[in-house]
Amino acid sequence: MAGESQEICARTAQLGMIRWAGCTANAEGFADLFGDDIQGRSEMLAGRNPFVAADPPTAPFSGLVVPLVFSHCEVAAVIARRAHFDEALISAIGDLFEYWDGSGWPRGLAGAQIDPSTQYVWLASDLEVFTRRYDHVQASSMTAKRGGQVYAPDLAAAAANQAPEWLSEISDQDLLPQAFALCTASGLQNDLVLSDAVSLLADFSDLKRPEVTGLARAASRFGAALSKDLGLSAELATRVEQSAMLCGLGYVSVTNAAFKRGNFKDRESLRLVPYWTERILSRAPAMTDLARTASMAFERLDGSGWHRGLQRSGIPLEARIVQVALLVAETRAKNKVEVDQVDLVALLSRERDAGRLDPSVVNTVLHVLGAEVVPDRNAGPLGYDVTEREREVLALLVQGLTNKEMARRLEISPKTVGAHLENLYRKLGVTTRAAAAMKALGSGLLFE
Repeated sequence: MAGESQEICARTAQLGMIRWAGCTANAEGFADLFGDDIQGRSEMLAGRNPFVAADPPTAPFSGLVVPLVFSHCEVAAVIARRAHFDEALISAIGDLFEYWDGSGWPRGLAGAQIDPSTQYVWLASDLEVFTRRYDHVQASSMTAKRGGQVYAPDLAAAAANQAPEWLSEISDQDLLPQAFALCTASGLQNDLVLSDAVSLLADFSDLKRPEVTGLARAASRFGAALSKDLGLSAELATRVEQSAMLCGLGYVSVTNAAFKRGNFKDRESLRLVPYWTERILSRAPAMTDLARTASMAFERLDGSGWHRGLQRSGIPLEARIVQVALLVAETRAKNKVEVDQVDLVALLSRERDAGRLDPSVVNTVLHVLGAEVVPDRNAGPLGYDVTEREREVLALLVQGLTNKEMARRLEISPKTVGAHLENLYRKLGVTTRAAAAMKALGSGLLFE
């Protein structure tokens, strides 16, 4: 980036860090198209058409990918705004997948129409992806060949001569501290506090599974109620709330196909969700304690849980509360309707009696469920003139229901549902379901 200002360099670094922030918004769509969202995306980024093995090949390729890219960019912009990034960066997000020659997505911009920072991010991203599969020289050669197509010819030529040396220099380095230093080099910082960062990560990961979007916040609220009844200190209660919100973060590392196929290999990948959760969160020093607690959400007191197979003595009370809160939230979310309390208590009682869940926590559930814990409808900075019916439609959208399913639930016509969605999109300033869900989760528009 010779000749660029320090501010542009910092913004490019920030853009590179947030580029994939919208990937969970279209994960299900990529899985539907390619059979495996992670492998299909990997093939596409490596310069290969994931459809070539299809029988018959799916076409047109570009037309199928455009809506997924648009959803990705729109959700990434929502995330960036919630993370307090500046408007220049948020605007540039829409250009992240545009090609220099105008053949990119989603708007087909070309040349000088494209934000220059995104060109640097494209080239650096390609180098990183190609290096995972090829040696440094070949990776550099591949990026050079994309000059004039994906990025500017002069940029590709300048990078081609130096890329092998750059890649060799960083091959054995921990790049995260360096990346953070570059992001703040010009003083471009934000005031995002820990609690906001936690909720942002939770909403981001929830989009990975549209059928249970909102689960993280539901688990957090239930965990807070349990913590209060069990008399936890304010510090531990906060840890429960935030850990319950984060315990599904590791799902972003699992292919969406695993949620549908259910074979042995997929079950094993799902058992690694808490491992990935801890690994992701441990990179942030402020989240060390949360990482440990969140990673225990799927453990059980008898050692039958995962991923470590911890037993009673190795699982603190706050983690036991998270386990119960998550089980309650998931049971409700997967049914998409209010679960009969008798059935829910029976489920928890079986787990307690089998020695898998903490008896004191399960027994407290009866009181919490009886109190009908409901979040404040007015919590959060609404800022949107949304009607009660539109709230109901939005809540069902976040649960992953189709227009027809929403219509049946609300006893209105699909056409009326569509009209409500159009109004919601206009009021929220979005055009996709994933972006609407992301905004709703972050603005206090939803309630149980």
